Amino acid sequence: HVETTGQLGTIHVTAMKKVRGNLRLTYVAGNRAIKATQQARAALRTIHHTFSTTNESVAARVIEEHTIRLEREKEIKTLEERIAKAKVEAVLKEDNYVALHVGRTEAETLTTAIIERIAATGRIAVGANYGTQKLFVMHDGTQDIAVGTFLKAALQEMQIGRGGGNHKQAQARFTSVAELEKGIEESVKRLQEGVLPC
Repeated sequence: HVETTGQLGTIHVTAMKKVRGNLRLTYVAGNRAIKATQQARAALRTIHHTFSTTNESVAARVIEEHTIRLEREKEIKTLEERIAKAKVEAVLKEDNYVALHVGRTEAETLTTAIIERIAATGRIAVGANYGTQKLFVMHDGTQDIAVGTFLKAALQEMQIGRGGGNHKQAQARFTSVAELEKGIEESVKRLQEGVLPC
């Protein structure tokens, strides 16, 4: 609290929001206002330098970049769907009860999309993502095995990784690629041989 508003010095409004028909202002004053203004100008200078803009053109350029990013994300999603379809078709050519997919360079979202598609065919799908060092096991609910219980027991016996899940899906994370590869090999082997926890 101050005796006069003049003691506030410079006032910098940082946000305005409508609340129940009124306008709520958020602001900083005095030295904080000066510091906030300096930080905002420094950020604007960085944007100008990065995008070669001026004060007049910066807003339009930022909107343009945002639009381009959204379009690229749509293109990436479309390409990922095509890749997923092709990879699923390749895996399903091998008529195995346990179907394996290993994503060495792809994003985790693509790995899980592929595993979900494989599982939807009635198989037990095992998938791995090297980037996140994660292992996934799924089925569509028509299998008797509770994959969460299976995976948790297998990990405890191997003394590697951490994870679990439910009847239809489970996942585990490992601390190294070597552990991940061991988890893949053992999980597929146990599922194919029917070595399941009691």
